[in-house]
Amino acid sequence: MARSAQSAGTLRGSFAVYDSSNVAVTGLVNGNFTKLLALDGVDNATTLTVAEIGSGRYTYTFTATAGYWFVLIRHATHAPRGFQDEYDVS
Repeated sequence: MARSAQSAGTLRGSFAVYDSSNVAVTGLVNGNFTKLLALDGVDNATTLTVAEIGSGRYTYTFTATAGYWFVLIRHATHAPRGFQDEYDVS
């Protein structure tokens, strides 16, 4: 689902990580995640940073320019299918 009408600049999203018993997973850091960030369908080298905000909730941030952005964040054990988001930035 695209989030339209976002302005260029720092964008932020959030997600939760749960284990197979539906218990929140805490203590993960940026390096624990595999991240894909694409601009207009092409992999982009812009830095995407993940940080825990508490109780198994995590936030991600990146600096976006105009275009259509796709974000995919995975954790090998707890979220192998990943979390994704889309942004239409003007």
